[in-house]
Amino acid sequence: MIADAHCHVSPHWYEPVESLLFHMDRNGVERAVLIQHMGQFDNEYLFDCVRRFSLRFAPVVLVDTSAPQALDELDRLVERGAKGLRLAATARSPGDDPLAIWRRAAALRLPVSCLGQAKQFASDAFADLVRAFPDLSIVIEHLGGSNAPSDDTAHLDLRRKVFALSKLPNTYIKFHGLGEFCSRAMPVSQPFPFEWPIPPLLEMAY
Repeated sequence: MIADAHCHVSPHWYEPVESLLFHMDRNGVERAVLIQHMGQFDNEYLFDCVRRFSLRFAPVVLVDTSAPQALDELDRLVERGAKGLRLAATARSPGDDPLAIWRRAAALRLPVSCLGQAKQFASDAFADLVRAFPDLSIVIEHLGGSNAPSDDTAHLDLRRKVFALSKLPNTYIKFHGLGEFCSRAMPVSQPFPFEWPIPPLLEMAY
């Protein structure tokens, strides 16, 4: 089975689910994880997609972690079928327990799809957070913030520190599309429209 681990759909931002299904069928992708896009705390469209195409999709939801009712909202979304929670690397809860939202995800055995910048993932604070929840699966998005082509030594050193999180057994990482960190060949050629050589980020992460 081929599954895409990170897809965005929306009737207002990105594309509707019908467009995603077209491309999935065209490329032999059987299933996909629908990741709620940032700024959208209404997850109804994701649940509607799952209801309509239950064998194709699993929803990863977003909650407003700054809201006092965030934990209750997460419980409600899990009861409706949420399979994961999307959190920023710097996400914290209000009140006495800044890690409350992470703690609730761990208690619910809900994987976290985690977005952030390379400096945030490479920080001691993030490593400490991961260690604090050894039973919580944390899936680092976008190659740990590697979203632009660069030959800068400091840039690569930072990425190596992000990839060193692999020493922590509850961390995973997503490879994103080559178009996010490769330079486009000009003029654009087919079937491989990127400049060679490809930056070594995939090999480094592996």
